[in-house]
Amino acid sequence: MNTQEVAFAAFRWTTAMLKQFPWLSAFVIIAFLFVISAIVYMAKHLTTGIPVAISRVQQSAFVNYAGFPVPTPEDDAQVMSFGEVTITNISEKEKVALDLNLRIEGADGTSFSVPANLRGPFGTVWGKDDKVAKYFATAPIGEPQKHFRNPVELSPGQVERRQLDFIFNFSGLRDRIVSIVAHDQNYTFDLEVVDLISGGRTKLRLPGEYRGDR
Repeated sequence: MNTQEVAFAAFRWTTAMLKQFPWLSAFVIIAFLFVISAIVYMAKHLTTGIPVAISRVQQSAFVNYAGFPVPTPEDDAQVMSFGEVTITNISEKEKVALDLNLRIEGADGTSFSVPANLRGPFGTVWGKDDKVAKYFATAPIGEPQKHFRNPVELSPGQVERRQLDFIFNFSGLRDRIVSIVAHDQNYTFDLEVVDLISGGRTKLRLPGEYRGDR
């Protein structure tokens, strides 16, 4: 019996079963729809890779006191800066909206992430309310630096070069953050990137760079 004969026999058997047990046809249809829905969900939500290029992210610089207008220095935030980074949407037709997060992990069980939302204490914003930003806002020369802030929206082909900074606004954990920075060789630093439009995601070990597919 060849392949065509097997397929035809299977088709006749299936047809006979559906005629004998009508309820089975409803079950088959529901199962088929469930499989299709699962495939569509996976295509939308489990996509890997994002059509962007991220220039090399270098070693970080750390600021223990960000300079926000706070009652006491201990209320101030801390900043980890990776300097200027270029992010390019290399797609010819797809827009992206990137959510950037810095993940820190260590053998001691440390595991947490910080979003690039630039939020400081008491509703302040890094690059707007800190002392350096306010100085350049009124200075006769120079201008405030531009920072990436979630979500980073890029049209097809758009290129943006800005500061990539992460604000540690963790009350009571200042010494812990300082210790991580002082012993950074014991920790890994990853830039986690999620496209809020497609669901695509990638993780970039720092220092490093990334280039996705178009």
